Amino acid sequence: MTTTPYGFWMNRRGRLVPILEHGRAIIAHPRRYGLTKAQVAAIVGSEGEAYNPQDRAPTSPRGRLYRLVMDAGWVRIRGGLSGWSIQFAGDSAQVARLLLRHLAPEYWGPASALRFEDLASGEILQGFPADLVPLAQGVH
Repeated sequence: MTTTPYGFWMNRRGRLVPILEHGRAIIAHPRRYGLTKAQVAAIVGSEGEAYNPQDRAPTSPRGRLYRLVMDAGWVRIRGGLSGWSIQFAGDSAQVARLLLRHLAPEYWGPASALRFEDLASGEILQGFPADLVPLAQGVH
C-alpha cells in the first residue's frame, strides 16, 4: 500500500499512538515501545543513520526494528482512503477485537479495505472490517 496520512502504533490494551513514520517514532521514543536506546542503536545506529523507511526487507534495519516492537506486542497500523495495512506478531483474535473496538468506529467504514498480517504465523487476511468479526470471535 502507498503511504497515507494515518499511522499508528497500538499496544495490546488498545492504546493508539498516532505517528508520522513508524520507525522514526521508535527511534525518537524507544522507552514508549519497551525498548532501550541501546537496543535501538544496535539496529539502526546511534543516530538512526542505518534506518531507511523505504527498505521493506524483513532483514533490513527497518524490518528488524519493526519486528522487535511487534514481538513486544505492538501493532503497526497504516491507512487512509485507499486501505489499511495492519501488521502484528501473534494472537490475531485479540488484535482483531482491539481494532474493532478502538480503530473501526473512528477511522473505518464498511467498505474500508484491510490487509491484516500476522508475522508470527504468516496468516494474511485481505478484506473489510466485517471480515474481522469471526476472527475476533476465534472463528477462522
